[in-house]
Amino acid sequence: MLLQRHKEAQIVVPPAPVKEIEIKDEPIPFSEDEAEAESGEKTYTKTEINRMNVAELREVAALVGIENAEEESGANLKKILISFFGL
Repeated sequence: MLLQRHKEAQIVVPPAPVKEIEIKDEPIPFSEDEAEAESGEKTYTKTEINRMNVAELREVAALVGIENAEEESGANLKKILISFFGL
């Protein structure tokens, strides 16, 4: 039995019609960095807090006004800061 080769038919597909869209001049929403720069306050994520060493935790706690931060352990400061920031 011999195999026959067939020529494939070429199919021409017309290009899709281009849709026109209206561009509005609206301000782009703030990114977290821009909002932070505008408010002057740093916002922290739970991951960032969990990765901080004790010195950084004490510094952040002092900045936000947590009393006796120098006496707390790193684990307690993490819990306090996560609760403080509502994370």
